[in-house]
Amino acid sequence: MARREFTVLLLFVIVVVSSINFLVIRYALVAIANSSPHDPRDRGPSLVQNQEPLKSVINSVTVAPPSEPTAKPLVLFPIPPSPTVALTTAPTPVPFKASNRPLSTFPKTYRHYTAGEIPDTLHNIAQAAVLILCYNRPDYLTSTIMSLYLATFVTQLTVYVSQDGTDSSVSEVIRTFAKSKRIVHLQHPQMPSYQLPYKASKGTQRLARHYKWALDHVLQEQNHTHAIILEVDMVVSTDIFSYFEQTAPLLESEKTTWCISSWNDLGFNTMDLSQDKMFRTSFFPGLGWMLKRSLWVDELSAIFPIDHWDHWMRVPTISKGRDCIVPYLSRNKNIGVYGANVDENEFDQYLNKMDFYQEKKLVSLGDLSYLQRQQYEATIRLDIQKSKVVTSVNYDTIRNDPTFLQPEKSYLILYVKESFVALSEVLSIYPTPKALFQGVIVLHINAATLYLADQRRSDLIPSEHKIHPSPMLKPISSSSPGLNCHDVCKTEKRSCSEADFEFINDCEVLARHFDCKRGCSREWGPDIPNYAVNPEDPKNYQKCLITEDTPQCDASHPSTRRLCPCV
Repeated sequence: MARREFTVLLLFVIVVVSSINFLVIRYALVAIANSSPHDPRDRGPSLVQNQEPLKSVINSVTVAPPSEPTAKPLVLFPIPPSPTVALTTAPTPVPFKASNRPLSTFPKTYRHYTAGEIPDTLHNIAQAAVLILCYNRPDYLTSTIMSLYLATFVTQLTVYVSQDGTDSSVSEVIRTFAKSKRIVHLQHPQMPSYQLPYKASKGTQRLARHYKWALDHVLQEQNHTHAIILEVDMVVSTDIFSYFEQTAPLLESEKTTWCISSWNDLGFNTMDLSQDKMFRTSFFPGLGWMLKRSLWVDELSAIFPIDHWDHWMRVPTISKGRDCIVPYLSRNKNIGVYGANVDENEFDQYLNKMDFYQEKKLVSLGDLSYLQRQQYEATIRLDIQKSKVVTSVNYDTIRNDPTFLQPEKSYLILYVKESFVALSEVLSIYPTPKALFQGVIVLHINAATLYLADQRRSDLIPSEHKIHPSPMLKPISSSSPGLNCHDVCKTEKRSCSEADFEFINDCEVLARHFDCKRGCSREWGPDIPNYAVNPEDPKNYQKCLITEDTPQCDASHPSTRRLCPCV
């Protein structure tokens, strides 16, 4: 009898202890989900009593390569050991703004901030949507949402987490955070693999379809004024919404500006990265960006691609000469070791070396008139004229002589596409040009300013440094697929000039020689520029193709008709 009573007592104690542990854990999770700074001037207790909360969030995530979604154990909200969770300071959840808002409620004027002025509330983007897209990486999603709740003004915005598919671990993360009533859970009905039209790019197809579906929802159905788009493998700075609030007027006043990005493709930790300065780029950056409702509804939604949406955004016939505004010091960091467009090698070599803003205080961006297209272009053109010219023969000198780059001096570093890989190795940047403005990349290293200028593409450099097309250049299209450019040029007793490919690697030039029934797109391959003629290639059929690759005269493809630079 005593043994039975002891067993009952032991079971009772276990149940009580388990219940207490469950309540403590649940209370901690709710506190984490509810915690968020309110007033930018509030310097009281916060969620994380640590000087580097975002670094801790980043370092808390270790993942394996993703596979098709499967139910797997989930550790919700992995909290690093160093921060202290302030359970007693969790604010009351802020309810959502009304959905399906009428267009008449949109702000009719933008507020322009002056030097030293910091937003104390949201005005320009008060009706914006924050959109996080996710698929099958619950640990990354947890870190993204945790960092979002450290951002000032987040409680003034409607946050949507759009899930592609039905991964149970991801759904559980969203449901747990959504208990704070700050998050709307959207669930995109994912297309089965066997129904995707292009078998070789399932991940990027799913991502493109998900993007369109989610943006249609928040901008067309919910009538938000702007969408701030994040992906699941990002953590954000505490001032990211202050940054978008201050830069939003540029989307209205500058018709040559079509997006505001929080990501600098060349924001490496080896660069001098100003926290309050931005630049213009015609190279769409993605990876954290904002667009206006009107751009989506009136222009992009109806023609959005079903694959490689970010490459499509960089096609000249889509961007139409418009630029994005980019901070020198990024407001988000990519923590995704694996994804639809990245692998571990690329992450280690490039993405892991990117810097981003990690201070708690908000930054005044000041007067942004210097970013107006005409003024920005004039300033760069003038500074280039006063810069010291550096050619490819001096590339190694930049690397080997630490005194070559002098502080407060500017340098015009000339390149052509064929030499850019060598230049990128010297500067430890991507091997293909990114963050360009009219053929010029602006970098700041050791207090010196570097203008990397494409001698074929840029009109901002002095005429004596420009490389012009060969006087006898004639673009000739191949009469049938599978021909290389040597053979095409021979039909008119000419020869192929590889140095002239860049002058015809252009959508408008291609449209003068081919029908381009399905438009123009970017692809990779030495046989491009060309026109795809194979009906069995549904992705590119009847499209004109341009490339960031280096075209070659002797290349050919059985599915394309080449456009060749013949002299």
